[in-house]
Amino acid sequence: MQDKTVRSEPVLRYTLGPADRLAFAILRHELTGWEKFRLLVVVGLAGVAASLLPDDMGKAARWASVAAILVAGAAAAILLSNLEVRRRANRLGIADGAVELHDLGDRLSERSASGVREVGVADIAQVTVTDRHVFIRTGERPVIVPAAAFADREAMTAFAARWDGALQAAAP
Repeated sequence: MQDKTVRSEPVLRYTLGPADRLAFAILRHELTGWEKFRLLVVVGLAGVAASLLPDDMGKAARWASVAAILVAGAAAAILLSNLEVRRRANRLGIADGAVELHDLGDRLSERSASGVREVGVADIAQVTVTDRHVFIRTGERPVIVPAAAFADREAMTAFAARWDGALQAAAP
């Protein structure tokens, strides 16, 4: 006799917003050449500005001015880095709103305002777990699953471990 029971697929339902995209964008990554160059230019400009201070300043005033210029340069570098992270988050192509993520065993099916997409193990580059999200890096755009989508922390780590294990098993 053949088993005709229907296996229900696990479905995660959640809502994504700007904070979720930003959480992905601030994950550790290696700075690109352009990002390194931009930071060097900002720090270099602060150094040039400090060297242009007049020589007839008092020693204390000169050091206070140099310190203020360098702090302003560091603040500008931080501001530019933050703007870049926000720009990167906005370019992810992930729409705000409700998402349904169907775990079909061999692939994930994501239904959102951006449409429906299938993500197979071959499409996954990395699985990352943080306190508040599971991020599945893919070529085109990541799958972002907030912790609120899971019943508990164990379910979240089990989901991530299963997909990370599938990724490792598929690696050559």
